[in-house]
Amino acid sequence: MSYLEKLIYFAQNQIPSCSAAQMIGYRVLEAEKGRVVVGLEKTENFHNPIGTVHGGIISLIADAAMGYAFSTTLAEDEISTTVELKINFLKAPTSQALRAESKIIKRGSTLGLLECSVIDEEGKLIAYATSTCIVLKKKQ
Repeated sequence: MSYLEKLIYFAQNQIPSCSAAQMIGYRVLEAEKGRVVVGLEKTENFHNPIGTVHGGIISLIADAAMGYAFSTTLAEDEISTTVELKINFLKAPTSQALRAESKIIKRGSTLGLLECSVIDEEGKLIAYATSTCIVLKKKQ
């Protein structure tokens, strides 16, 4: 099963895609080649000392969405990892649900550039992230 097929399966069956997804509670909502959407329902467990969602949680779902989007382009003998992540926090989320909408901007032979918009239920932009991923060969 390809990475894309796995992500589509996770989205259709609303099951966690990895142990981090299970622990935090984010889910793959949509998946197609070069594009993935991850969703998260907020809980008080995600709050920082001032009562808003901790930036690390927002970064996590953005990184997951971009990593998944990049994985949809990988061959069976390839894996990838994030080598750079940049995020701008634009607004504290006030709605219950968040969506991390990611897509590939450029896919080279070894590196890829991705972007992700984290939005709330009203469609307001909460954070904007970019990521660089690297392609690695699986160890046999």
